[in-house]
This record gives sequence, structure tokens and C-alpha cells, in this order.
Amino acid sequence: MTENYNQYKKRRNPPGLLVDYTEDSPRRRVEDSYQRYLPKQLVRLLGASSITDIGLGNYLERKLTILFADIRNFTILSGQMTTRENFEFINRFLEVMIPVIHNQGGIIDQFIGDAVMALFPGSADQAVSVAISLQGEAAFGGQ
Repeated sequence: MTENYNQYKKRRNPPGLLVDYTEDSPRRRVEDSYQRYLPKQLVRLLGASSITDIGLGNYLERKLTILFADIRNFTILSGQMTTRENFEFINRFLEVMIPVIHNQGGIIDQFIGDAVMALFPGSADQAVSVAISLQGEAAFGGQ
């Protein structure tokens, strides 16, 4: 018989067991490392409180809306800019994009060059709202 996720979780952290979350604990270092690649919000969405609570083969099926957003004609634009200007341009884009996504309940899954992939576990309306907010010159300082 295969152990289910809840059984695994109870065996790994039995009730009453104190877990060391001090700054220098190995578990804290693992958590900090994984957060660079897997956002806390996504871990919570999977029904876990920590990445270490997720075992191989655990899954959760949910409906999500996925938003991909990038800078229109970025390849052409970037060819006309210096390396420093490219970094400044993308950073300005992300400074606008990230708060808009988070304010609508989105979870940033990854950055892909000049693009952002965000997950919206609530309504598709949240992703549409982000897309509308980011369209046009007003969203990105007229650029």
C-alpha cells in the first residue's frame, strides 16, 4: 500500500515534535534556497507549509489561469540599447509588473527574458485585470 501525503506528513513531523527554524538550521537553509525557485505562495497553494513537506509524487489538481506578459518588440528595442540600458529597461518593466500581479492575487512562477509567467488560482478575471492594467502607454511610463 502506498503511503498518502497526510500519512507521510504525520510521520515526518509527528505532533509535539519541535522543529528547529533558527537562522543557522539546515532546514532553514533548505527553505531559503528553495524560495529562490519556488515561491512560498505556490507551496501554500499545494497545501503545504514548507517545501520540505512536499514529497516526490505529491500533486494537487486545480484550475489556474496562467498569464504570460512581455515587452512588445523587445528584441528590436534591445538591439538599439546598451547592456546597461537593457537592464534598466527590464527593471522598470518589472517594477510596474510585479506589484500589479501581486495586488490581483497572482503568483509569479518565473521570469523568462523580458517575459513574466504568473499563476492566478482564483478567478480568470484577476489575470484579465492585470493584462488590462499593463496595456497601453500609461502602464509603462509611455515606453
